Amino acid sequence: MNNEQRDFWDTLKRWHLDDIDKCLAVEANYAATKTMLSFIDVLGAFYGGLIKYKGKYYVPAGGGGRSKKPVIINGKSYEVSGTKNQFLNFTKNYLHEFFEARVPIGKKMRLSDVLYDHFRCGMIHEGHSKLGTGIARVNTPIVIYSNYDNVPVVLNILALRDMLRRATFEYERDLFGVKQLERMRRWQERYDFLAKLKF
Repeated sequence: MNNEQRDFWDTLKRWHLDDIDKCLAVEANYAATKTMLSFIDVLGAFYGGLIKYKGKYYVPAGGGGRSKKPVIINGKSYEVSGTKNQFLNFTKNYLHEFFEARVPIGKKMRLSDVLYDHFRCGMIHEGHSKLGTGIARVNTPIVIYSNYDNVPVVLNILALRDMLRRATFEYERDLFGVKQLERMRRWQERYDFLAKLKF
């Protein structure tokens, strides 16, 4: 990572984490939650090396995409993926609690899927979490509650903030670690894709 890339990364990280804390300080709970969920999207895209080519999303082969057959783009091997796959891959590796736990929605769903489908998609696209879910500010490390104030699944945004901060710095440590060179290669893929976008 050169100096320009490091400045970009530090700014991106600082803006998201600082904005989350500023929103929470003034009890802008929805804004804080939306920022956290979109930041997980951002981190997932860098984690997987997500690019877009001819209207489809791809990651370098071996990155947890949906396709079995690799696609060659500019001489490199990729597989079809998407933001959900990368969001889930990031939670699996850095927000373990979400990937390991299941909650009682329909059949028991993995909490990472609930986080994406009910909270991320609901709040980003519709302005609120989907029916049967909600958010709360509780000063405990418990991230999810069942039947909290008669709502089947409630996300504790203070615990999410703490977990996301920890995950961000763990990911950053892996980015610069000599044992995790693949992390930096994928980060670079995403950075290069963003740097080429034309406005």
